[in-house]
Amino acid sequence: VYAPTWLGMLAGLLGAVAVVSFGFAWAMRIRRRPKDPVVAAYNKFSRKLAKAGFVREPTEGAKSFAERSAQGVPAQRASIHTITDIYNELRYGEGSKTLLLKFQKLVKEFELSKHSAT
Repeated sequence: VYAPTWLGMLAGLLGAVAVVSFGFAWAMRIRRRPKDPVVAAYNKFSRKLAKAGFVREPTEGAKSFAERSAQGVPAQRASIHTITDIYNELRYGEGSKTLLLKFQKLVKEFELSKHSAT
């Protein structure tokens, strides 16, 4: 007759918990929604501005952030506002695939150095 030891039962229990946890984590990874391309592009734009010293505050809206950033870089004012206006249209309006592609292109081409800030 087999008499399980506490150590054996503990090892079995930990193994079962590990298998269930791994399975749950794997299932959650598969079920994740794909990242919103509009938000992904806007976050990239925000990171570019942050590298130049313009960090978006957690409660700051896109328009306020654009205005504050544009004041610091008058030469890029038009680009900053264009990107922000398109972002708002895509995020909250009737955006199209064509507009999304334009938005992604503008964000990709947007360049701003620390020396640009005045």
